[in-house]
Amino acid sequence: MRTFVLSLALLAVAACASDPNDRPVVVTNPSIADPGVLVRCESINNTRETCRVDARNRLVTVNQQLSDNPCVMGRSWGVSSDRNEIWVDKGCRAEFQVGGRTVAASALGHSVICESQNNGRADCPVDTSYGVQLVRQISESGCVRGSDWGFNERGIWVNNGCRAEFVVGGDPRFTPRTTATGSRILCESSDRSMKRCPADTYCGVTLARQLSDSVCVRGATWGYDANGIWVNHGCRAEFVLGY
Repeated sequence: MRTFVLSLALLAVAACASDPNDRPVVVTNPSIADPGVLVRCESINNTRETCRVDARNRLVTVNQQLSDNPCVMGRSWGVSSDRNEIWVDKGCRAEFQVGGRTVAASALGHSVICESQNNGRADCPVDTSYGVQLVRQISESGCVRGSDWGFNERGIWVNNGCRAEFVVGGDPRFTPRTTATGSRILCESSDRSMKRCPADTYCGVTLARQLSDSVCVRGATWGYDANGIWVNHGCRAEFVLGY
């Protein structure tokens, strides 16, 4: 049974594009406090532009989209391979958040070991924008998605003694692809109230286009978990599922 489950997990990883040669990063409790900065970067006249940043071991997310043209990670914006620049293209203009949250050191685009000690819950902060796949169960205790492990916009969580190796996306080498998982979903907070939109977030979620005057900030006015996307405080946006 364990071999069968592992085979299914490896097939899922291939579908979501990961690098099996990455060495796992152990994130049982290793996080760094990051004050973060906001960087404005603009593609004028649909041309490609770059903006200098220090994004080594730091998450980069769209804090606020300023353009009518969508800002989609990997298609109209991204981070250079040395993580010293943000690039924008195709008319994307946005304010980007570099850091500004608790992140696992060096956990961008790697496999990650997350461990529940003494059957308690453990949170492993990593960039889950491009999805999470369980590739190797380490514990004797079961690792069942939804009850023993899961993920949201802040990272991976494990519980009930689950210890496992996960593959997370977010590496600039992995370019989003238009596939069956790359569908779009509209999620709207009406009357500034919380709204949940059921969706398959297994291969990750990125904000494609903000539709509201109210800002859509990941972790503050929008986010996601294994059950779908949530929006709040008037955020209305179009999201891309998977890559």
